[in-house]
Amino acid sequence: MRKWIFLLVILLCNHALFATWSSQTSSTTHTLNSVHFSSSQIGFASGDGGTVLKTTNSGTDWTSLSSPISSKINSIWASSSSIVYLATAVPSLYKSTNGGSSWNSQSPQTSEAINSLVFFSDNVGTFVSNDGTINRTLNGGQIWNNVSSGTNANLYGIAYASSSAIFICGQSGTVLKSTNSGASWSAQNSGITENLNSITFVDQSNGFACGDGGKIIKTTNGGIDWNELSSNTNENLNSIASPDLTTIYVAGDNGIILKSTNAGTDWSTQTTNTNNNIKEIVFIDANRGWASGEGGLILSTKSGGVPASISLISPNGGQEWIFGTSQDITWNSSNIDSVKIQYSLDNQSSWSDIAVVGASVQTYSWIIPANSTTTAFIRIIDNSNSSLSDKSDDAFTLLEYIMSLTAPNGGQEWNTGSNQNIIWTAENILLVNLQYSTDDGNSWNNIASSLNATSGSYSWTVPDISTASSAKIKILNSANISQTDVSDSVFTIQAPALEITSPPNGATWSAGEVGQIRWTEKNVNNITISYSTNSGSDWTQIASGVNASAGIYYWTIPNKPTTNARIKIEDDTGSESSEMTSDFIIEGYNLDIISPNGGESWRLASLQNIRWASHANVPVINLDYSTNNG
Repeated sequence: MRKWIFLLVILLCNHALFATWSSQTSSTTHTLNSVHFSSSQIGFASGDGGTVLKTTNSGTDWTSLSSPISSKINSIWASSSSIVYLATAVPSLYKSTNGGSSWNSQSPQTSEAINSLVFFSDNVGTFVSNDGTINRTLNGGQIWNNVSSGTNANLYGIAYASSSAIFICGQSGTVLKSTNSGASWSAQNSGITENLNSITFVDQSNGFACGDGGKIIKTTNGGIDWNELSSNTNENLNSIASPDLTTIYVAGDNGIILKSTNAGTDWSTQTTNTNNNIKEIVFIDANRGWASGEGGLILSTKSGGVPASISLISPNGGQEWIFGTSQDITWNSSNIDSVKIQYSLDNQSSWSDIAVVGASVQTYSWIIPANSTTTAFIRIIDNSNSSLSDKSDDAFTLLEYIMSLTAPNGGQEWNTGSNQNIIWTAENILLVNLQYSTDDGNSWNNIASSLNATSGSYSWTVPDISTASSAKIKILNSANISQTDVSDSVFTIQAPALEITSPPNGATWSAGEVGQIRWTEKNVNNITISYSTNSGSDWTQIASGVNASAGIYYWTIPNKPTTNARIKIEDDTGSESSEMTSDFIIEGYNLDIISPNGGESWRLASLQNIRWASHANVPVINLDYSTNNG
């Protein structure tokens, strides 16, 4: 699935699309001898025919500036977005304080062509010319002072290692060094005789220079010793840049750009897709750079000249993603600023944009759209190079959700405190939330969250609230709470009520009699009736499932004599509605033996009458006798 931008050239007409350096449109054919950027966005280029160009968007667009001269400009330097210097072959010097809108001439102390111009700050700078000429300024070019170089060699390159340490290179391997901000100069032994065209220093110790015939030299001790490096080319090398201690770039004739990532030990040739001679290369960090040259050439890289790549990780085929859920699109990328993410629902026949995001985030959370398809694909594209992209290897599926509340759906009457089943159907949903409203959906209260959607029901204890005749239930997809279903119509939440009217407080009921338990009810369907013989500490069920609307139950009173009897009735739904009497009396069975009652003398086998007195509520008795005093 991984696709690299340095793919082998399959079609020659398209291979530029995969270059490690991309060409920018300068709108000129003049050789551009110099390029310099004051920031990642603002840069300037100059060249033959008095050409001066400016960009404010990293080179996406270059505009031509009014030039103060029509002859060759050898060097341009932007010490800030507004302060810019030009050096020409005439020789002449110009300065702009408004970003190139207008120019003021300065007075260089030389009659030779100015080859290079470098500033350490807005005001401190140095230029070099042929015949060993060096000028420096400490006041932004108001005054340029000629400084003795001690050589007649043509001088081509300048590098500030610090405000005081400055290096210059030039003809026949010339290297000069100043340790006093350019006031005086001493020659160093470069070890080569070829022209050195450009020099760069990372700090006061580590520096590099390049020149004709592929020469590159290096110092690690401030120029005391210079060692030649193997560049593996014989091309003339015209410019060198070192954004850090290990990363070095060199550019030269025939479009060559070399890069080292180990301080010059090894060099790799980068793809530029040009044979034009490159005059200057500049970098603002290890990866962002530009190069200018013949034929109006301007090249740029955002990746240090290294190929960019994109690899889509997920979805890569076979997934099932449900409408409304958030799913992560993930990828790997290198040397890309931003990516465009797209999706297709029709097996890649057409594409729709999802988002443009920074490539480095490598994850985008996508809310699945309301479409159902088995041929979905994701594509991720380099936002600045549409030819670099990757997509899902195989199709994946987008599913629409189904979620329907079936009860309560309107018209129900549910008592507070009762347990009621909320019922629904759901497909392609993992979890649901439940809410209730007492004002026809104007406001909602939470019932439960993250319930298993496939369970299809939830036993809800109806809260103890005031009677609500406009109640509704809502079910929500936990993953996307904008997906809901609500009761079609309102239902009622009501408080049930029970009141016992018989037995009255303090009543006396006798065992064996049939007592009438009476009550009144409101919003109760069935009840359970119980009695207690100890003022409600313990209860014995009389009956359950009794129709509450009957209002009466005939109870055969048990032989449980007590002065602390109570009756209780409860709503069978489990609501908190119940009613209990105060204490009343249950009398036990009452029997009196009249004869024999003590003192009688009865003969064996004689017939004697046993007589007793009883209440009418004693239906049957047993008679027993004892011969041993009971």
